[in-house]
Amino acid sequence: GFVAISMDYRLGWNPFGDALAIKRTVLEASYRITQDMRNVVRYLRKTAAEDGNTFRIDSSNIAVGGFDAAGFASNSVAYLKRHEQTLQPKFLDFGTMPPTPFIIEEVHGNPYGTNEAVINIPNYPEYSSDVSAVIDFEGGVGDYNWIEAGDPPTISFQAKNKFSNAGIRDVTIGVGGSIIIAEGAFPDTIVQQALALGNQDIFVDAGFDDPLTQQALELTGGLEGLFLYTPLRQEGSVQCDSTAGVPAVGYGGNTYAWNWYDEATFGAIWDGVPDQTIPSNIFICQYNTSEGNPNDPAISRLMIDTLQRYIVPRLMVAMGLNDASTSTKQLNATDLAFQFYPNPASDIVQISANQAMQDIEVYDLQGRLMQRVTQVGHQQKLRVSNLPAGLYAVKVRFADGIITKKLTVGN
Repeated sequence: GFVAISMDYRLGWNPFGDALAIKRTVLEASYRITQDMRNVVRYLRKTAAEDGNTFRIDSSNIAVGGFDAAGFASNSVAYLKRHEQTLQPKFLDFGTMPPTPFIIEEVHGNPYGTNEAVINIPNYPEYSSDVSAVIDFEGGVGDYNWIEAGDPPTISFQAKNKFSNAGIRDVTIGVGGSIIIAEGAFPDTIVQQALALGNQDIFVDAGFDDPLTQQALELTGGLEGLFLYTPLRQEGSVQCDSTAGVPAVGYGGNTYAWNWYDEATFGAIWDGVPDQTIPSNIFICQYNTSEGNPNDPAISRLMIDTLQRYIVPRLMVAMGLNDASTSTKQLNATDLAFQFYPNPASDIVQISANQAMQDIEVYDLQGRLMQRVTQVGHQQKLRVSNLPAGLYAVKVRFADGIITKKLTVGN
């Protein structure tokens, strides 16, 4: 199965400033979460290589994803690769002369967060931040032209009523609809560009033909990797506050049906805030209507199950997991009479076990596959003389799991 990890990240933008302040602080916040998400990717690779693989992951196969702001960050992890990408005119303050960039590398750090800067401390810079795929729920990207050939494939979700014809669109703030960043891109545009550049070819070539894929391709006009969903609740109104003279609150179709939460728990926390003036039942009702959220766990689980049915086959293809033998269960070396020597090694490593080995993979500390041997059997001589001196992770795969060993290459 897949390991799912939820991360915290640095928050903060100024919704009360003028248009320039909003634009600048939104971009700064997006830049920080992109750095933080890449930092988590590196941390996972570090724990896999150095700390016994606490999370039991395959460090060569990591995808990032998120909803709304986290969707923007996930896309930035894939597409924002160089600081100069943030130096376009729309990301500059022309109130100074010369114009001042919103993002200054000496202050904010590089897009990976791997250099020392005023508000950035590099963590695990020796590990790779690269990902196998992006999962985007209603997110976007700051600029359409950030998407380049060779970027990871994307699996994107967008409400059907937000899709017309894919194209470059302005990024707006939710309240009032004022433009934050001109000429951004949303899921439909991102997938369209990714297809044009060949980044989605791995999905196209897989030839998915299940009912969900057929429906998605029909609705999008052939945009593989984009799933359009229909809001599950029709427009209407509800009486949140029964006080005489208070009107009913209208709501639109449910856009984010997966956002179910426990109202009783939230309500207890809300009512416990000192000097609270709005009862939790009224606030919850108003919040749900503003989000178009029926907050029904059955609907949410149905939506999540549907999305997973679309995501999982594509993740498997993107990660090269379309083989039943890819279990990452850690096996006991003693049970298999597993032998692995010499270590350190400079030429040949002898590997043997009392069960047949399916393949052997060698990864460097950045999670890059350096060597793979297939159709192994019970014994194998692994030649490492072609590898640069250093520390590697060797994964030996059996029918029901793997054994991972650290290997030092060098004299």
